[in-house]
Amino acid sequence: MFHRVTAAASASRLRYLAGPAALVWLCVWLTGCRPEPSVEIPGEASLAGPYIRVKIGEDTPSRLVNVLDRYQMYDRLSGKMLGQGEELAGASFSVKGGKLFLNEQPLDSGHVVIVPAHVEEARIVFPAPSPTARQPVFRGTLRVSADSDKVSLVNVLPLEQYLVSVVGKELLGKWHIETHKAQAIAARTFALYHMKNVPSGRSFDVYDSSGRSQAYQEGAASETEKAREAVRQTQGVVLTYDGGSGPRLFETFYHSTSGGQAVAAYQLFPKAPRIPPLMGVACSYSSDAPNYRWEIRQDAEQLLKNLRATNKVMEAARGVKAIAVAESGDRARTEDGRVRWVNLWTSESPDRLWEIPVSVFKKQFPPETPFRSDRFDVRLEDGVAVVSGRGYGHGIGMSQYGAEKQASLGRRAEGILYYYYPGSKLIRVY
Repeated sequence: MFHRVTAAASASRLRYLAGPAALVWLCVWLTGCRPEPSVEIPGEASLAGPYIRVKIGEDTPSRLVNVLDRYQMYDRLSGKMLGQGEELAGASFSVKGGKLFLNEQPLDSGHVVIVPAHVEEARIVFPAPSPTARQPVFRGTLRVSADSDKVSLVNVLPLEQYLVSVVGKELLGKWHIETHKAQAIAARTFALYHMKNVPSGRSFDVYDSSGRSQAYQEGAASETEKAREAVRQTQGVVLTYDGGSGPRLFETFYHSTSGGQAVAAYQLFPKAPRIPPLMGVACSYSSDAPNYRWEIRQDAEQLLKNLRATNKVMEAARGVKAIAVAESGDRARTEDGRVRWVNLWTSESPDRLWEIPVSVFKKQFPPETPFRSDRFDVRLEDGVAVVSGRGYGHGIGMSQYGAEKQASLGRRAEGILYYYYPGSKLIRVY
């Protein structure tokens, strides 16, 4: 059962784009909130519910944008209309001398917002990143800014619509609805946590990639009916933890596949709070997942060649004699079994040992054979460095494959979340 927050309003409020509706809890938990211009932009004000600001891609000197709809363009700081049209096709934004240009024509503002006539529909379109990739399409509005000498793009849309895209991208469509509901709640909590904790001077809440935030690179192209239903059924539901001062959001990390033990968050992120929901749990539910066990190989001499090219200290190293994970001393594995250092012995001296940080070691392998996790062993086998690993992702919080296994055994979303985030509590906040 989800519990509803009934907190009193606070003087310090998060500005959100839905005029009515209480969302009182936002006044309490999202205090000290996101810096926003005081001018309300027509169209953005019509977005329903709390909105989220998502950074789209990396800042580059120029960006191509298509708006397949009637549109209006405003100065985001003053609210002045800068232009309008039936469609904005093949628009090229660029920055020259700190000034923002559209199709080589200077704009009267370095911070504009493009508002499609139908903000609830996916009308903002970007070129596909590759011939085989899906074309990214986005709902809501698009903020375009000159950031130093580069173009910065931020998509603004209702949080619940954003979540449909995230859940659709993060999970396989054939998976159970309870898995989808658990993912929706975890993703909503993660997003709201970051909306509350925006670093000073940053004009967006989250990135569009799972490596830095959550998977949103394709926008509405990732939406599925099951994701939409899961978000609808869990609307406004978040995970909280009460450490004695009342319920608070926490950063609900999640990953693809546990390698048998979920990682304590502070092991990877020293500033993460040491609270029960983020201390990790044993998990055997991912044992049937495709990446529960994995193996990659690299010619040992090629590995050594790569290391010599990136580390001058190793220029004299010749002939790989042995290789193994460091298992003793301060360079041994972490408490939860992740590798810290790899030992490499070479033949130019009988006892020559090279100690290699795991971050450096992983970079010596081809991009097409990436490490799925830091939980692995390595050995020398007929001149080949063989890496045998378990799990996929950082290993913190909910295992998505583990969640699906639990759902297939009849566990509901609430039970899945309480398993991976022990001591937490579900609350419906709007």
